[in-house]
Amino acid sequence: MKYAEVIIGPPGSGKSTYVMCKKEWLAHRSPYTVNLDPGNCNDREFDYSICSISPSLMYQEKHNVGPNMSTKCILEEFSARMDEFFQENIEGTDHYILFDFPGQVEFFMSSDVPNNIIRYLKSNGYSVVIVNLVDLVFFSNDHSLISSYLISTLCLCLLESAQINVISKCDSWRKLDLGYPLEDVASLECLEKVGKKKKIHDEMASFVQNQGLLAYEILDYDNPDTVLSLQIEIDKASGLFFEDDYFATEKITSIPSKDDVLSRYRLE
Repeated sequence: MKYAEVIIGPPGSGKSTYVMCKKEWLAHRSPYTVNLDPGNCNDREFDYSICSISPSLMYQEKHNVGPNMSTKCILEEFSARMDEFFQENIEGTDHYILFDFPGQVEFFMSSDVPNNIIRYLKSNGYSVVIVNLVDLVFFSNDHSLISSYLISTLCLCLLESAQINVISKCDSWRKLDLGYPLEDVASLECLEKVGKKKKIHDEMASFVQNQGLLAYEILDYDNPDTVLSLQIEIDKASGLFFEDDYFATEKITSIPSKDDVLSRYRLE
């Protein structure tokens, strides 16, 4: 079995930073990084960039369309060329692939491209995990918090693979007035309180609760326990964790408990 991560999430949530950090952390897995955001042409550190098909701005000017339509069309072209991409860059290797997707949420709601790419990878022997990064700032008020819960739940329902949801940039937790403890935000313990404040929030909260699918890991690059804990959850979802030589290969001597990971983020 071979492995891949599909990284999604709203703009500014640290997707590209995550991919570049993973390239260093997982050097022993022979990572191969793929930029699928045609609006991100600062992509020299990626092994492959969709901008080789067309940068978003160039496509917009040529076809007189907006940024969202250009992103959609360029990704559709990439999807149609998956055979070519795979044969030229992936076939015959044991790369651990990291796909950095664009941040337009509506793209995941209305396009078949993400699932087409996921299906293609699975058909070629890859176990795929979706990593949904959401910046902590999106949990700093009730409206954006419940919206983030809703969008994460919709992605869980619509995308055809295991999904790990992550609150990113948790190093800034003391600077933000979250309104709820970070632990409660990650576990959705605050959902009932949020739902009671407005009717629309109550309806959104009910949908999220009824699906029963959502929970978050946290990511703080200043806290190595969060990095290790997140990778272990991803590896459990992909099945890599259950390989016989996992602990020796990954040089893991102990697994931090959830309580240990979250203890740093509790107000005294």
